[in-house]
Amino acid sequence: MGEILLTEDEIDRYARQLVLRDIGLRGQERLKSSRVAILGMGGLGTPAALLLTRMGIGFIRIVDRDIVSGTDLHRQVLFNLDDVGLPKVEAAKTSLNKMNPDVEIDAIAIPILNENIDKLIEDVDLIIDGLDNIRTRYIINRAALRMGKPYIFSAAVEMFGIVSTIIPGETPCLECFYSGLQDEFLPRCAVVGVHPSITFITSAIAVSEATKLIVSGEPGLKGKLLFIDLRSMDFNLLELKRDENCGVCGRGVAPEIEQPLVELGCARDGKSVYFINKFIDGFNMDEAVTNILKIGSITRMGDQFIKFKIDESLQGTLFKSGSMIIEVSGMATLNEREIIGIYESISNVKIYR
Repeated sequence: MGEILLTEDEIDRYARQLVLRDIGLRGQERLKSSRVAILGMGGLGTPAALLLTRMGIGFIRIVDRDIVSGTDLHRQVLFNLDDVGLPKVEAAKTSLNKMNPDVEIDAIAIPILNENIDKLIEDVDLIIDGLDNIRTRYIINRAALRMGKPYIFSAAVEMFGIVSTIIPGETPCLECFYSGLQDEFLPRCAVVGVHPSITFITSAIAVSEATKLIVSGEPGLKGKLLFIDLRSMDFNLLELKRDENCGVCGRGVAPEIEQPLVELGCARDGKSVYFINKFIDGFNMDEAVTNILKIGSITRMGDQFIKFKIDESLQGTLFKSGSMIIEVSGMATLNEREIIGIYESISNVKIYR
């Protein structure tokens, strides 16, 4: 990193960090010159973005495929009632810019897939996990290893949290200690719940690890896994060992990561939610506007999205990335072919040929 001097305003703003022996003047300059990707803007990602923005990280890329819902508001700290229905990354960027306009926020509304993950992390120094599913974490783990990017893994549900700092070539990778898991067999917030405190604590520890990596290169959870149990107030630390037969960083064969095109999300706000996990570089939003108006109406538009309504029970959000969310109210349901049919009629992209 080249030397970057702080302005007088920055010295005043970060005064309580500058006197920390763990950061100091040089450390603050390193924070200012660093680039971080936070993948997922939910209960873990939003506190991480808030803290890193207030601390003066120079560049933060925030990535999420979803929109803000009412069920998010009890724990996802960057959103309020006015944000419901907006893409999470757009609402988050607006909030973060007000906190610290000197931090560059790169907001990308997109599903994280094998075909786009390299582009999302190629120009950052490290990755912070703000996700809610293991499938996408496996995609990130493999890309981080492939590109030599430190990856701070974190997860939280109910009253429990876990954090580990993964450094390619130095520590076990995620699939050394959490391999072969499937999301359908893991607890979900919509079923077992999540206490806001555990998302904050877990995220704060991940941010602490990130700043240690940036400032000194010596994170406390390198090659370790921290278990947090708020119910019993136990914090347990486990030493990790690399699995020589790991299919990702060892001599084993990595299993293929399935990427469903249509994914049923957790119901929220009285609606069934379907994600169309499609990525199209150069997607034609103008053409999509014309197609939407043939079958329904547009209720809101932004730089990266179009919200539309087809009838009283069916509405959706189309993103500039080519992905889509469809929400169905009441008892109505859609099968995969019906969902794809809606997507094709709006996007002019043929899935079934």
